[in-house]
Amino acid sequence: MTEAVDERAETQEVDRQSLSDLFIDLADDGRDWFEAEVAVLRAEARRRLLIAGIALGLLALSAALVAGTLVALLVGIVFALSPVIGAGWATALVVLVALSIAAVSAQMGRIQLRRLLRIRSSNERNSGTRRGNRAA
Repeated sequence: MTEAVDERAETQEVDRQSLSDLFIDLADDGRDWFEAEVAVLRAEARRRLLIAGIALGLLALSAALVAGTLVALLVGIVFALSPVIGAGWATALVVLVALSIAAVSAQMGRIQLRRLLRIRSSNERNSGTRRGNRAA
């Protein structure tokens, strides 16, 4: 009978040791999993930043090419008008038209931004008022 009690005590000791080892392994695995998830998220963020950098570079290149094309177009218009009205008047006319288009575009952009800010501002005021009413 003492052998059975000794075996039972040994089995319980092994079970306790195994259970504590399992919890330690579980904690280690949880930490490893968390570190792996952080590494995956960092890699994804780096990948997205790389793609965004390439996209912004391509957009900048495109904008530079468009600007150069517009300059070439304006110079071409000046050359085309020069025989008709003279080089000086052709240049003045092209500059005046280009600046007029730029001014109208800028004004339209300002109006759109003001509308956007006004809408945002009124939404913030309304949501703040609603929150205040809910709290009261």
